Amino acid sequence: MGVSLALSGCADRPDSTVAARASPALTPGYTRPSCANTRFVLSQAGPEVQGIAPGQNQLWGLVFSGPPDPPPLPVGVSVKIVWRMTGTGALSLSAYGPSGRRILPDFGPDGPRGSTWNTHPGEEWGSSFTFPSSGCWEVVAVRGGVVARVGLAVA
Repeated sequence: MGVSLALSGCADRPDSTVAARASPALTPGYTRPSCANTRFVLSQAGPEVQGIAPGQNQLWGLVFSGPPDPPPLPVGVSVKIVWRMTGTGALSLSAYGPSGRRILPDFGPDGPRGSTWNTHPGEEWGSSFTFPSSGCWEVVAVRGGVVARVGLAVA
């Protein structure tokens, strides 16, 4: 049994051109996440977050932010995130900050690889991000033709 925690305080950024640059392959009806709607579940493995993906696809992140868990994630500190995503092909990751600034992972995505965190579908990749400023950061994951997103609060 997990505990669900809501993060609040981040609003969607109004600049829709940033979202368009982030994922040109968005499908109609796709909903961009906000940090206010992001939910972490405390599992035995640690804090997990589910992204938004089209159709039956899924994106999950296992966040290792150190104390205090769960997030908000710390500014200026490398945060390890293990991802599970359905689809085919390689995974690419990027993150967009509240001002539209784009960052790439410090490392990764590294994988696919295996581990004991196998409670969600898809293959697993490791990564690390250092978020340079506070606010709502949107991680965009692309695998084949599938684009998934998750909003992460950073403070």
